[in-house]
Amino acid sequence: MYIDDQHLLRPSDIEDIIESKPTPNFTDKIIEPIYIVIHYTASMYFSETVRWLQNTKARASAHLVIGRSAETAQMVPFNKKAWHAGQSEYKGIRYLNGCSIGIELINAGRLTWKSSGIWVDWCGNKVPSRSVYVDVEGQGWHNFPEPQIKKTVDICRRLVGHYQIRDILGHNDIAPGRKIDPGNAWPMVAFKKQVFR
Repeated sequence: MYIDDQHLLRPSDIEDIIESKPTPNFTDKIIEPIYIVIHYTASMYFSETVRWLQNTKARASAHLVIGRSAETAQMVPFNKKAWHAGQSEYKGIRYLNGCSIGIELINAGRLTWKSSGIWVDWCGNKVPSRSVYVDVEGQGWHNFPEPQIKKTVDICRRLVGHYQIRDILGHNDIAPGRKIDPGNAWPMVAFKKQVFR
């Protein structure tokens, strides 16, 4: 895959499917991205998430949405300001929408253990135990499957090669106390090593 002159991700072969799913939820202002911000959607459904981010009522968007089976939708060109970071600050820069690429990963996020012996997401949907990562404190998180991680690594390598990306951050890094995504199941240290190798 590669990034074209319109700042859109394009497939280089038939196996790379990148859906174009434009959203009206962005600012038509040119940005020069220096960060990539990783989010989780708090939803388990790719199509539902994309539809919601195309709805003006959402007042949110991301440049990319990557599903659990590596399905990928581009919603905003990489050189335009998506609405993913909200009130944020990092190393003296405020409102990181103006200098970052936002990637939403389909993931239910932090889970709750029920006395009936099941993990559920924030809306009460059951999450199979094979899809749960339990951290050292015993908190459950929806895991990130290998195809999704691999696709995110591949895409971030392209972004790092194309733009002057300084770092890859979690939403929690730029909005501590307000956001917890991508959460403890996301292998950020190993992920960055693969991207920046």
